[in-house]
Parts: sequence; C-alpha cells; structure tokens
Amino acid sequence: MQIELSNEKQKYIDDDFKDHVAECKDCFPEFEDQFKPGSHGFFELVDRSMQAYEYFEHYCLGSCATSVDKEIYEKAHKVAQALFDFYQLVALKDFDTEEKEKHRQVGEFFDWATKRIKEDGKPVDLDALMETWKKEQSDTGVI
Repeated sequence: MQIELSNEKQKYIDDDFKDHVAECKDCFPEFEDQFKPGSHGFFELVDRSMQAYEYFEHYCLGSCATSVDKEIYEKAHKVAQALFDFYQLVALKDFDTEEKEKHRQVGEFFDWATKRIKEDGKPVDLDALMETWKKEQSDTGVI
C-alpha cells in the first residue's frame, strides 16, 4: 500500500528519519549491523509490530465500543490494517530472497484461489486447485 504525502509532510518525515538515525548511531555505534534484517534486533521489531497489531485488533477494533459509531469502526479498521501492513513489511524484510519468493508465490496463490472460490461458490479440493494454479502459472511463464 503506497501513501501519497504532501511535500511538507514528506520533508518532516525525511528530517525526522535523519534525526532518528543520528540518535541510533549515538546509542549503538554499529546499529546498522545490530538491527539489520536477520539480526536479533530486527527480529524484535518484527515481534513488536505483530504484538502492536494483535493488541489493537483485539482490544480496540474488537471492542464493542467501536460498534457504536460506524466512523469510529471504519477508522479503527484502517488503523488495524495499517499496523498489519507494517508488520508484513518488516516481516518480509526479515526473510532472505528465496523465502520472499516462496511467500510471494503463496500469497499470489491464495489471492487467485480466493477469487476462484468466490466465483465457483462450491467446496474446493486445495491440492487440485494448487495444481491448476501451477499449470496456469507455467503456461504464462511465471514459474
């Protein structure tokens, strides 16, 4: 999901990012190695982002209080989606290239399968569905 920002807002984010990097360097002189994808420091970010998403989804979006007002519910849903998208971003950066490719293909398969299931509306044999998908992908040269 790409968000368009005003020039002023983008400048604020760019400046804030530079300040954040400087603060990290002050605290951890070799922070780029300590917190790069695949490191324990980066894993903590993956873990905390999932916790933030799960907490918000359960205690805020899942609260009956959000059902009182549709505008509140819609905003809570958008926040939960943004938190999940952030988790997905950092989690994918933590995988190596081969793992990313596997997960991309799985995601594409589930998108394709969901569409197919909705169109057909009947029970599905997932193994047969996977074989059909692989054949379509190989026919188009994707895999």
